[in-house]
Amino acid sequence: PTMQAVVLGGTGAVGKALVHELDKSEKWQRIVLFLRRPFPEPVSQKVHQVIIPDLVESFNDTHSEHFQGIHATFNCMGTTIKAAGSQAAMYKTDHDVPVTAARLSHAAGVPHYLHVSSGGANASSSFFYMRLKGETERDIAATGIERVSIFQPSLLLTDREHKRTGEQIAAKVMTGLDWLIKRISPRTRAIRVEAVAKAMRVVAEEDAASHTTGTV
Repeated sequence: PTMQAVVLGGTGAVGKALVHELDKSEKWQRIVLFLRRPFPEPVSQKVHQVIIPDLVESFNDTHSEHFQGIHATFNCMGTTIKAAGSQAAMYKTDHDVPVTAARLSHAAGVPHYLHVSSGGANASSSFFYMRLKGETERDIAATGIERVSIFQPSLLLTDREHKRTGEQIAAKVMTGLDWLIKRISPRTRAIRVEAVAKAMRVVAEEDAASHTTGTV
């Protein structure tokens, strides 16, 4: 095992699944997690936790040393306006931290940045959420990183405890109509967080030598 990774957003649904994916893979020897609180589940000694309680406010160049020798940076940061408290606060979490991580990655020579965005992301959208996701994709690519892989899942299926009621209902509807959605618009299908995490790991492992920018 020779590969090393940085993961942001490791306590979220996709991030948590990704940490376990990387941890159980023999291809990764070191996994650095930037977290606001300790990782809530058992992990091996390969996982190194950098705890920064005020991560959103203080994530900057002072943390650049952690990107040295890294082969891939994975970003799974994401919140909601309700959790963040305002659009401005959500923007800091969903845009500023990922873009800063991309900039630090580029400066340290990290060749690959893998980012979880959203289906429908569009920097020109009139809808705040889609515009936020689109601007983040755009600004990550603008940092000059050699390879960027963007994952655009639509509705994420998860067993997390604090699932919002509306999201839970939507998940059941999307799952029930999955056969129809698959025929009409494959990109809008509901997908489990574990599948997204596995895809991120596989892309990082198999396409490390690629020099293309892709959207998944």
